[in-house]
Amino acid sequence: MSIKKDLALGKKAEQYLINILEENEISCDNVEYVNRSLYDIHFTWDNHNDLNRIKKRYTIEVKYDVYSSKSGNIAIEIYNPIKGKPSGVGITKADFWCHIVGTLDNMYLTTVPLLKKYIDKHPPLRVIHRAGDGNATI
Repeated sequence: MSIKKDLALGKKAEQYLINILEENEISCDNVEYVNRSLYDIHFTWDNHNDLNRIKKRYTIEVKYDVYSSKSGNIAIEIYNPIKGKPSGVGITKADFWCHIVGTLDNMYLTTVPLLKKYIDKHPPLRVIHRAGDGNATI
C-alpha cells in the first residue's frame, strides 16, 4: 500500500473513532498539531461520577491494521530503522491505544501502559524489521 493510501485510511479510522466518541457526548478537539507521532486524537471527558466534575484531557493513538484480517495477527510498530529510533508504541504519548483490525467496526481499545505491559510479557510471533515502505519494525 502507498503512503497516501495509508494516511487516508488512518484519517478515516481517526474520524470513525471521533464520531463514536462524539455520539457518546465525549467532545474531541482534534485540531492539527505539529507532531502527529505522539498521538492522533485528544478529547476532554467530563467524568460525571467525579464529585468535583473535573474535566480531564486524554489522548488516543489510532492504528488501522488492514492486513491483520488476512494474516490473523496484528502488527504494532516499535522502531523506525530509517531514522534509527523508536516509533509507534515506543514513543507514543497517548493515554489510549485503539487498534482497528481489518474493518472499522472491529476495534480494540486499551490503555497504552497495559499494551506495553502485554508486549513485555508476550514475545511477538514474528518481527519484521523493514515493514511497509521500509521505515517500520513491527
